[in-house]
Order: sequence, then structure tokens, then C-alpha cells
Amino acid sequence: AGLEKDRANSRGCQPDYLLKFQAPGDNAVPVDSENKVSRNDWIKWAEDSWDDISETDTLNVAEGRTESDVKHICPLQLEVIRRMVLLFTNPGEIVFSPFAGIGSEGFMSIGGKSPKTSRRVNDPRRFFGCELKKSYFDTAKRNLDRAMKERECGLQKVLFE
Repeated sequence: AGLEKDRANSRGCQPDYLLKFQAPGDNAVPVDSENKVSRNDWIKWAEDSWDDISETDTLNVAEGRTESDVKHICPLQLEVIRRMVLLFTNPGEIVFSPFAGIGSEGFMSIGGKSPKTSRRVNDPRRFFGCELKKSYFDTAKRNLDRAMKERECGLQKVLFE
């Protein structure tokens, strides 16, 4: 429902929330962001809300849809994933997604490039994801394959520059 429709059925903006859980005790392997996250980004990302995330900075959800879907696919914006990977993981560590969907977390973690912003995680991580729905799983595999190819292409460019 929009301005021209019956607004009795409309709802306010639905913000996304990120919850960070941490196991008790010392962190055996400190996350070192030196030379990975700039001081300005660190300050900006420490804010309680981000107003610079493009809602459409996602993987193509149409690839994972089937006729029986009821508007369920809800991909996370790739820049949010990129920031979380940079802030809370070291290169080479495993990023785990228990509900992998079409593979957005894996795509960014292993070095895929956002189609909208061209940003990527330059020092890739490894990825482990779980998904029950076959069409989402198949789409995730394609997205992860594409991310691997993009990463390899990016590494080749660096070698020959």
C-alpha cells in the first residue's frame, strides 16, 4: 500500500538488525583488521545504523525462485555481508551460513564482486553453508562458482599489472 492506496494496510519501515554472538572466554585467534579496514570505515561502521547501504545491492533472487514460492526469498545486501566479513573474520577463516539461501554470504566471503558497487573482500575466506531447498541450493552453487571465477580473474589481473 502506498500513498495513493488504502494506507490502513500499510506498515512502517522494517529495519534489518544484526546480532553478534560470542562464545565466552578469550578469543584464541584475534581478528586483525590492520590494513583491511580503514580508521574512517571503522568509525563509520561502529554507528548503530548505516544509511549508506543500497537495498538493491543483492544477488539475483529471480534465479532461485520456483513457481511454488510465496515471496520468501529475502537476500541480504552484499555490502552488509562484506562489512561483517571484514570486521569479524580473518582471511582464510570459515564463514558459516546455516540458512545459505542463494549463497549471498558465501559469494562475498570467497571474493565475489558486488554487481552494483564492484566491492569485494580482497583476502578471501572459506565458506560452509546449509540449504534445504533444492532451487536455492542450485542457485547458491552457481553464485559460488561465479565468485570463485571472479576471484581468480582478480588475482590474475594483479599478477600481470
